[in-house]
This record gives sequence, structure tokens and C-alpha cells, in this order.
Amino acid sequence: MNTIKFSTPFGFIEVLKNGLPVAFDIVNGSDYFDGYPLNDGTKLYPLGLYTITIPIHNTDVGDTFIVRYSKGELKDDGGGESTRNAICEIDGYVFGFGWADSEDIETGYKFWNSELYTGRTRILPYSENGIIGSGIEFEIVPDAKYDDLDERIVSQAKEMRIIAAWEKSDSPYACEMISYVTC
Repeated sequence: MNTIKFSTPFGFIEVLKNGLPVAFDIVNGSDYFDGYPLNDGTKLYPLGLYTITIPIHNTDVGDTFIVRYSKGELKDDGGGESTRNAICEIDGYVFGFGWADSEDIETGYKFWNSELYTGRTRILPYSENGIIGSGIEFEIVPDAKYDDLDERIVSQAKEMRIIAAWEKSDSPYACEMISYVTC
């Protein structure tokens, strides 16, 4: 679904480009994790789990994007391998965003595939500027070159993907689940 605002039971998600609302794609589910595994082998599933996709191939160096929630104050929750996430409690729900850690990915590419950097200083055309209130800010950066690389890298460079998830605060393992599925 393509939208300017995505409503949830307790507010909405929006994307701002250079301070102005822009359309983004959002689909139910995640490419990474769909639930939180318990020790007995069962899984708990959040009430909301969505993937936000923001196309960035027609942007200019210096453009900023903020993916944010309508209220609340996100707290850095660390993340996982090449990912970051932030969560908060809002109106009886635990809410979280998860996203690719662009600097960690660049470091990994440089270490494992240093030949990719022949003639280029950067692959991904965006960098995360940090958590700002109820959102995450990204900036389009100069000197990224990726068109000649394999399709997986090219697709990472043409869009930003952010996971959004929520669960009722009083549900068992609510914080752990949202932290896990956004990681």
C-alpha cells in the first residue's frame, strides 16, 4: 500500500523528506522475523508487523528522510548484526522501528569485499543520522557508486527498508518480542 500516513491503534507512522510528508510503501510482514520464538518451540506474534519501503534512487545529496511515529520518544535498543532498532511504550503498547545499520554494512563490505571499493569511497547512498524523538533520520550522502554491483547490493542502495512493529504492553514478552522482530 502506498500512503502518506499509516494509522495504527494508537497513532500513525509517517515519512518526511526534507521536512515535508512524502508517500511511502508499507506492507504487512517482514522479510526477517515474523515472530518471537519461545524456549518450548512456539512463537509469539506481534499485533502489528510491517515493512516500510522508501525509494531513494531519485534523491539529491543532502536530502534527509525522517521515518517517525506520531508521538513518543524512541530509545535506542541496540540492534543486531548490521541492524539497529529503537523501541518505546505508547498508550499501552510497545512500539519499535528496525533498520539497516548503514555504517556497519559499509564497514563489513570494506572488510570482506575490499575490491568493491576500487574507484569508490562508499556503496550505500544514505547514512543514518540517529534517533530523533519519535523517529530515525537518514541522509543522502555523496560519492556512493553501486550500479555495477550485484542485484542484492543494488536493491539495498535504491531503497531504505524500515520494520515497524507493536504489541500491547501487558502481553507476555512484549518488549522482548518487539525488540526481536525489529532487529
